[in-house]
Amino acid sequence: MKLYVVRHGQTDYNAQKRFQGQADIPLNDTGRDQARRAGIVLNSLLSQEKRTQEDEKSEGIRIICSDLLRTKQTMTIVLDELPGISGTQFFDSRLREFHCGMLENRTYEEFVLAHPEAATDYMNRFDVDIYNTRYPGDGGESRIDVMKRVGEALKEAAQCVGNKQICVWIAHGGVIDVLLELMHVQPPKAGSDRISAGNGDVMIFKKSPKKERVSEQSLNLGHDESWELERHYKVGNTIAAKVVR
Repeated sequence: MKLYVVRHGQTDYNAQKRFQGQADIPLNDTGRDQARRAGIVLNSLLSQEKRTQEDEKSEGIRIICSDLLRTKQTMTIVLDELPGISGTQFFDSRLREFHCGMLENRTYEEFVLAHPEAATDYMNRFDVDIYNTRYPGDGGESRIDVMKRVGEALKEAAQCVGNKQICVWIAHGGVIDVLLELMHVQPPKAGSDRISAGNGDVMIFKKSPKKERVSEQSLNLGHDESWELERHYKVGNTIAAKVVR
């Protein structure tokens, strides 16, 4: 079995390249259409997988969704496109986007103008340590913070996959970026060919026999199992707020 991962559809904050983090921002019209298209893709993929597994014991489909509004709305739309596929749905706060602290609800330029000293301090610390530098302000998370919580969810997903259970995640761009590192698919700060998820994209992961290790941090967190990205169905553009010099 495989792990299917869907990024939520576009929000107005995505379109504005505004940090949304854990702010509850709804899908816009484009995002709702992307979620519908993701559901159509997923319906075809899951129907095909169920047919190939019909002679094997299967525990059904397990859909795990971040508990933020934009992912919940995406899941609702996706489920409408899966009429012949049944399963169980769960909301999991471990799949939430990075908490961006003082940057939430702002573009990076707005943050720099409002808090120039905090912005300079953040970038200086981030340049030294990309893993442990938290977004400035109350609740701000670091990459290692998110790797820990997403990693625990990944261990559970790996167990489901091992039990011949189809597992679907509906999550966020930052979470998927962390997931790619935890799976040893790619390290952070890869080159121009970096894998990233656009809004509404559907990605299929399977365990890899190659046992490649690309992240020491992932190994330190107990993730020595390698995965590979089998297919990447691109639905939307990769739009994300960015920290820039």
